[in-house]
Amino acid sequence: MGKRRSPKVRGKKTVRSERFSGVDNTDDLDIVLTGNKIFSDILGFSDDELMPLYDHAIQMLYAQRIEDAKTAFSFLTKINPYLAIFWVGLGLAHTAEGNISAAFTAFLMALTMDPLMIEAYEYAIDCCIEKEDFKQAESLVKQLAGAVKHCTSSAEVKVIQHQIKILEDKIALKKP
Repeated sequence: MGKRRSPKVRGKKTVRSERFSGVDNTDDLDIVLTGNKIFSDILGFSDDELMPLYDHAIQMLYAQRIEDAKTAFSFLTKINPYLAIFWVGLGLAHTAEGNISAAFTAFLMALTMDPLMIEAYEYAIDCCIEKEDFKQAESLVKQLAGAVKHCTSSAEVKVIQHQIKILEDKIALKKP
């Protein structure tokens, strides 16, 4: 068997497109999108298997390896975007580097994934206070108050109501 040679057109090389006609490598992607699968499903990672990576990313954050932590949390949010704690970790990494807008966005993503995650509200409100956007901070407190109706236990309701009071007081102290 001889080597295949590229067809030549007077001094220029060209690609024979008919060789690639009918090739569609998006079938797997289409199956994933229609099946509501996420990358952790495709790669075979369970949430339990991702948690050591999360713990390692947290350790990088504590060690002030901010860029590494940010990369790790970003990876985790891509593997499973439905775990709110991954978004909180990414938000904390952005906060540590001083990027309050990116941190706020990450905390909002955490709230989208888990509307009852009190710590995500706390961090998002801290971002609002840092930006002196007290209207947004108050809006987040109202959002948390609205989320209470989705609680399944009276103990959870009491915890959230107590936290709402703390957050309202925090905003009032910082508000001019």
